Amino acid sequence: MIYVKRHKIHEISNKFYNGGFLINGKKIDILSQRIRKKEIINKFQNHGIILFRNFIIDPYKFNKFIKKFTSKFANDANRRKSRFEIINLRNVDSGNHQIELHSESSFTISCPEIIWFYCITPPKRNEGGNTKICDGINLWAKLNLETKKFFLKNPIIFHNKIKLKDNKNLKNQKWFLNKVGCYDEKIDWKNGFLYFKFKKFLVNKIKNIDKFIFANHLLSVKQEEQIIKCTYDKNKNIPKKIMEEIYDKAEHLTFNHKWQQGDLIMINNNRFIHGRSKIKKNSNRDIINAQTLSCNF
Repeated sequence: MIYVKRHKIHEISNKFYNGGFLINGKKIDILSQRIRKKEIINKFQNHGIILFRNFIIDPYKFNKFIKKFTSKFANDANRRKSRFEIINLRNVDSGNHQIELHSESSFTISCPEIIWFYCITPPKRNEGGNTKICDGINLWAKLNLETKKFFLKNPIIFHNKIKLKDNKNLKNQKWFLNKVGCYDEKIDWKNGFLYFKFKKFLVNKIKNIDKFIFANHLLSVKQEEQIIKCTYDKNKNIPKKIMEEIYDKAEHLTFNHKWQQGDLIMINNNRFIHGRSKIKKNSNRDIINAQTLSCNF
């Protein structure tokens, strides 16, 4: 029996706390019994990100593999087209623009625990389209003391506008989400939107690592169509100086992943923020995504 720990292993990047974890599959089937779930879980909990490279894999194997670690999938992004007639597999965000660093759906009540990316066709050289990844552990460690004090003291309020599938053509209606931090909920049935405010601290901790983590949606607020605005303490804007520092520190700590065909990345969405560099027009880059709302370990 071949265990994961016997494969050729490298760290992904020294920009990550603990380096991340790269497993070279050496053309082993991703569904092989040689790939021990217990080993994967152990490495994931310690490193927060795993890159599976050089495995025998396709979209259907990808879907079966991620189900081993998933209690419930998140399908927050109905705007993204599903792929291969599998509801859990979706396109990544459309367009060719750069996408700023963010923790997926961390401004809502449906924040996934794990984000999965699988590369069907990598972009060609000089086409852009690298996936940007930053470890929230190292980002928090690099922030100035006054910035840390600000986020330890102040919860942040996301003013959200979520598109609904159904349009019942009724009048506006008060709503109740029954989730901690949610208030001022209402539904505009005519236009098909749920409005609510979501208050939360942007600093958190995760299992197995006793360190503060700064992984959230703050850097991507202006790009997110579901966020009207982001404030704190009686509708105040987050100070510009603080935002500039976060952008600067995150940029220096960001790893740019250059995709290879068949790459599969498993990311702890509560620890890492991710984004995308600009993609050259007419690129054939094809990457699909899945979101584990709650894992089974």
